[in-house]
Amino acid sequence: MQYDHRSRDAFWQQKWDEKRIFDWDPSSPGKKFYVLEMFPYTSGHLHIGHVRNYSMGDTLARMQIARGYSVLHPMGWDSFGLPAENAARKFGTHPAKFTQDAIDSMKRSMMQLGFGYSWANELATCSPTYVLAQQKLFLDLYRKGLIYRDDTYVYWDPVEQTVLAAEQVIDGKGWRSGAAVYKRRTPQWFVDIRSYADRLLDDLESLEGWPTSVRNIQRNWIGRTEGAEVRFLVEASDLTINAFTTRLDTLAGCTFIALAPEHTILDELPIPSQMRASVKDYCESILVLSSEERSAGAKSGIFTGLMVVNPLNQERVPLYVANYVMPDFGTGAVIGVPAHDERDADFGALFGLPVRVVISTDSDATGLNIADGIVTNSHSLVDGLTSSAAREILIAHLSEKLEGQKSTQYRLQNWSISRQRYWGCPIPIIHCSECGTIPVAEEQLPILLPDHLISEGSGSPLSRDESWMKAKCPQCGGDAARDPDTMDTFVDSSWYFLRYPSPSSPNPIDSSLCNKIAPADVYIGGIEHATLHLIYSRFITKVLHDLGYIEFDEPFVELYNQGMVNDVHGRKQSKSLGNVTDPSVVVQEFGADAVRCYLLFKTTYNAPINWEDSGPQAMRSYLERVCRLFTNNLDRLRSSSAIEICPDDCENEEDREIARQLQLAIGKVTADVERFHFNAAIAAIMSVTNLLYEKGGKASPTVLAGSLRLLVRLLAPFAPHISEELWALSGCNSLVAAEPWPTINERLVQAENIVLPVQINGKLIRTMTIPVNLAEEDILSTVLALPEVRSRLSDRDLKNYRYVPNRIINLVVG
Repeated sequence: MQYDHRSRDAFWQQKWDEKRIFDWDPSSPGKKFYVLEMFPYTSGHLHIGHVRNYSMGDTLARMQIARGYSVLHPMGWDSFGLPAENAARKFGTHPAKFTQDAIDSMKRSMMQLGFGYSWANELATCSPTYVLAQQKLFLDLYRKGLIYRDDTYVYWDPVEQTVLAAEQVIDGKGWRSGAAVYKRRTPQWFVDIRSYADRLLDDLESLEGWPTSVRNIQRNWIGRTEGAEVRFLVEASDLTINAFTTRLDTLAGCTFIALAPEHTILDELPIPSQMRASVKDYCESILVLSSEERSAGAKSGIFTGLMVVNPLNQERVPLYVANYVMPDFGTGAVIGVPAHDERDADFGALFGLPVRVVISTDSDATGLNIADGIVTNSHSLVDGLTSSAAREILIAHLSEKLEGQKSTQYRLQNWSISRQRYWGCPIPIIHCSECGTIPVAEEQLPILLPDHLISEGSGSPLSRDESWMKAKCPQCGGDAARDPDTMDTFVDSSWYFLRYPSPSSPNPIDSSLCNKIAPADVYIGGIEHATLHLIYSRFITKVLHDLGYIEFDEPFVELYNQGMVNDVHGRKQSKSLGNVTDPSVVVQEFGADAVRCYLLFKTTYNAPINWEDSGPQAMRSYLERVCRLFTNNLDRLRSSSAIEICPDDCENEEDREIARQLQLAIGKVTADVERFHFNAAIAAIMSVTNLLYEKGGKASPTVLAGSLRLLVRLLAPFAPHISEELWALSGCNSLVAAEPWPTINERLVQAENIVLPVQINGKLIRTMTIPVNLAEEDILSTVLALPEVRSRLSDRDLKNYRYVPNRIINLVVG
């Protein structure tokens, strides 16, 4: 039989749709199972990496449906964002049309591959219903105090012409454009994710189904550090500078304080007039540098002309602005101790600042001492104490004087969600000159984008649409203006998985439906999202739990990071290299089943694949071999309606061996799919195929028929189209996708006979075939009657023996 995938794949896909095989039924009595792949950005084309990811989820979902679970396996579209806006400008179309065309194209590709989604739960983040739901959530967080507006320094991408969150800056470059970013001061909306930092960090311990690598990445990114904040009084003012340190034991060694160029107190400091312009120019020269350039460059700084007072010893120390001090850790102010910190030492040397040693160690080493030791030349309270003891005493001392306190700082920064773009979810806020910042009244939601895109000019595109910007203040009724920014698209993807159970609900989340199916039992996506999407999703889930929407506070029980699909030489696939594998082309040539199975079989799920066209060709050859197994045995197959094997059907040794191996395969394939060992599962199915070629000719018709139909039921989640064809060919009128998953018959697993090794004094003498679980005394008498044993016992005595049931017997003679 030659399977014609070009005509038959679509036939079976239509059959699945007609029977609604994959639609989620919330009223189903089955145990819930929510399997989810990260939804795609609507770029216009499905790439081969998508196919690998979605093949994993689809295989698992199909098996769980067959096992009787109530499965939700949805798909949606991450459909706002700058690429659609740029493409619209390039091709002279509207982002909405570009996006819808992309959705249509990608959906056709998914259907061509036979992915079984519950399309009734489909969503798109650019749809009015999703915008409405997200704007309601924005206002919920705003009222809870978790969203606020601040005029602060943020990362600016000069190519995308928009602000980026800290997590979107990778090695000093924009995560999407690759352009060097720099700091720019502007009013922005922020989400207070740091207020959840402890929970996000501590709850990582409960995520046992997540890769250790992802948990470690998040742990490091959150970056909790315990220390102290110390207040330094600025001379000639009533201002104080709070500086964070983890080494309070070195406070007496402070010989300067350094501020980050972004520090907001610089606007308030009484910097001498003759130095004000120089300080301002220096700060601006640092802010235009990318984070990467700033970190890699030599230490630099400028004296502000001001002195501050060390609260421990009342010493006056100079106040600098320094390029090595970053605003996104601690307080943006560093206590400079050149004797005990390498960066401080470099900076101090640059300006000839004093070096005061206040920690001694037993080491004879000379030079910089950054380790704990014994406090010396510090303060009478702590001289002679260990560093750890001194820290405790000093924090109590400073706290009593209201000059310091314990402090916990985080590397994690609050999430900047303002974007100066058109194609995004509008921020539901009105700015009134009389009333200030006012939320849009809920009955006036959704605030939708204007139909036309004004692409020329700088700043937010929405700010250039005067008619759209005009609004009435919800509080006083006076003239006001809408907020001109749109939300970061990572807001859209931070909660979409909670919207799937009720994509048309007027409320953001239908609590009853969501609690019935969520959290997602399995989530599949790339490890590159560890510090972006996966942190945001965990945060939003915790917030929505606290708001009473949901009963759980972690979004995904198990997380699987699939490997990349590279080209044949191991290079990342990209249009610029001309090495992109087009899924539609290879599916047209080899069929969806061959492509899916190749991607699942090539290697482990988390290892990279170097794509080779010979791979799906080889898999196609295997699938055709399965087809031949059916056509070669068609008469015997149709002579029996058996869809599995019963113990009473086994008439000979071949029947029993086939039955036993199939039962073992059922257990292995089931366990392997659950553990994402897809390659091992397919290998087990291939072994069964080989066994049926080898022994099927001697099997009874009933056992052969049951075996072939069991084989195709095991194959169905991996190669669903060919499996349906073979199921129908075998005379079955149902869809194999709707058939229950085979279960192990324990009676068939046990072999009737075993081969038992016989040893004398640990040396193998021979083997013998005996019935399973034969009584021990019968085994011993049989062994003693063996000629090889009798001859060895003729002049020696049996001292003892050891029998391991069904494994081995060893005689001890002497």
